[in-house]
Amino acid sequence: MQTKISYSSLMQERVSCRSFTDEPLSPLHWKALQSFIDAPRELPFGSRTRFTLIDKNPEDHSPEARDTAAGSRGGARLGTYGVIRGARTFIAGMTVSDGDDQALEDYGYAFEQVVLFAESLGLGTCWLGGTFNRGGFAEAAALAHGEIIPCITPVGYPLGKRSLIERVMRTAARSSKRKPWNELFFTKNFNHPIQKDTVGDIEEALRMVQIAPSASNKQPWRIVFDPGSSAFHFYMHTLAGYAGNKLGFKIQRIDMGIAMFHFAQTAVQAGFTGTWSRKDPGVFIPHFPNGQVSYFATWHPDNSGSIGEA
Repeated sequence: MQTKISYSSLMQERVSCRSFTDEPLSPLHWKALQSFIDAPRELPFGSRTRFTLIDKNPEDHSPEARDTAAGSRGGARLGTYGVIRGARTFIAGMTVSDGDDQALEDYGYAFEQVVLFAESLGLGTCWLGGTFNRGGFAEAAALAHGEIIPCITPVGYPLGKRSLIERVMRTAARSSKRKPWNELFFTKNFNHPIQKDTVGDIEEALRMVQIAPSASNKQPWRIVFDPGSSAFHFYMHTLAGYAGNKLGFKIQRIDMGIAMFHFAQTAVQAGFTGTWSRKDPGVFIPHFPNGQVSYFATWHPDNSGSIGEA
């Protein structure tokens, strides 16, 4: 099911939606979402994630949906501090993490897959990492011992016209702007910005990383391509003093997982499969302003040596 989805098209089409109609999800959409979030999925580092649909008024749904919906039955407060308008249904994602392991990148990898599947159904979504009542959603999602709930997303039918607060937030986040290639992608080391014609058909995978969503649009990913092994080494630019990394976990690790998903899935569509590992290649990292850059993960193609070949 997952391989039939044109993820790169969805990545380009999706925009954050903060204004929704208050109608419940149709039985067809509810069932499709429920099936997708419950399905097992392979993650780069094998961490455990789970997702649940939460509705403010589950009694408005079919009996089948009511059996699977979490929500206001327990009196949970499902607030988003005015950032989201009209939404009644949410997807909450949970994982077990100590805040500095591989679970957060697996979490971002998995949640972006769910978000893009919702996009394929014509549903609106919006990543929320800080602007929601964490306790209320944790209660509704029946958070288990050791689990955390880093992010949620509303899911539903877009209202159509963006609200004033949505327009302000979109402008503030500069969500229509992305860093240029020469600041993100490099060959051999950080002194040589990548030339697009050196990576052949996998160029599209880098372009999908470039447009990936990230908290406050900070775009923490940096990638170094090794022509010898055809490997792509991912690095994270951790911003000094960034409030998003002070939520009890580093939200930019989730951003990195999103970028990894964009890269890997688009590579598959270009005919390249690969695996992820964590073995620092020892590339020299120069000084970066406003923070530090550190090695994160490496994608190794199964068909090594073919990338960039004519």
